[in-house]
Amino acid sequence: QITNLKAILGNHIISSNLLNYLEKNTDSNVYFNRLSLTVFNNQAQLSGLAKSMDDLVGQLAAWQSSSAVTRVDFSQISYTPQGFSFSATLVFQPGFFINQPQ
Repeated sequence: QITNLKAILGNHIISSNLLNYLEKNTDSNVYFNRLSLTVFNNQAQLSGLAKSMDDLVGQLAAWQSSSAVTRVDFSQISYTPQGFSFSATLVFQPGFFINQPQ
């Protein structure tokens, strides 16, 4: 039964992988106000605000250079008095949301 439990937990979907990733890979002038996960497609849909266009471009570069991300799609970027509002979809490597032993 322990072997079966290890197999089940080893394939358990864990969203905290994304939270850890975002904590380490988010520009200090970018914040998110919406997050939606589609773990079976390895996708995270994010909406947020970047203080400047340079901050948004830097955020895009960070995501694109990450080995965890296979694709970044922006669906909306607009200027607001607070900065640049955006929506993006991050597609992660297969298995990104699977519980991995430390």
